[in-house]
Amino acid sequence: MEHLDFQDIKKLNREFFSLFNKENFILEIKKKENLKDIVFQDIKALNYTFSVFFRESPSPKIENTSSLIKKFMLIPSEIPFYERLNSPDEIKSLLNRFKKLAVTLETSVDNIAEDYERQSENSKIAEPVNMISRIIQQFLKTVKYQIERFDIKNVVTVNDIRYQFYLFLKPLLKENLIERVIPAIFIGMKNGEADDVYESLLGNINKLLFALGVHTAGIEAGQKINFEICEVISSDQNKTDDHRLSDTIKEVRQLPYIFDNNHVLVDGKVVVWRVVNG
Repeated sequence: MEHLDFQDIKKLNREFFSLFNKENFILEIKKKENLKDIVFQDIKALNYTFSVFFRESPSPKIENTSSLIKKFMLIPSEIPFYERLNSPDEIKSLLNRFKKLAVTLETSVDNIAEDYERQSENSKIAEPVNMISRIIQQFLKTVKYQIERFDIKNVVTVNDIRYQFYLFLKPLLKENLIERVIPAIFIGMKNGEADDVYESLLGNINKLLFALGVHTAGIEAGQKINFEICEVISSDQNKTDDHRLSDTIKEVRQLPYIFDNNHVLVDGKVVVWRVVNG
């Protein structure tokens, strides 16, 4: 099962920008019969949305992202996730639950996309939501495939069991779900595009993540950056002559996603003040 690296998406932005703007691109996507091919094309189209995430948005509807980013927050579970992993049998039980959660997510997102498409007069407006729906379909397909291949026969200790499950879970959630969908939802909500639809999509994704022991770290503008869980995004609007703001977060574009207590799944994306001489 191949995965498209998120860094590659950013690097290919220049090439795909013109492709995204072609009027017949949506029609070409709909002609595809292979789900994997469809999702690959969807990711290329969504690349334009992701690129906005990594540069200044010209005139976003929401000027202050602090209130928006709070909608992406996930609180930690009261029971540490690792406490549920003490034997191979419990792993199997959790894998079955994971698959059921993925099926529920896929069904919910499909329904949201179909309802929105019926209500939208312009199919191009509905297409980003449909793209997200197709990526979730591919996510479910990948989850089922990886669960069938998962093998823990060689593990001995409880710590081995827990670590093997983390190694299994991380790429599924990081590369196939969070990095592919969360930035697009953020930009859609920031630009005021179908807020209720994007919030519904986010709510269903958050249900799955929370059930799997994933939460977000609490970072916000004004804090000193923690480089262990955050990645700095370049910006043209972060200059200051106040040396006290060195290494201080100006804006949060994405929260860090953490598994259990201290396993980082996805780094946060932040703009940091850049001190220059006045």
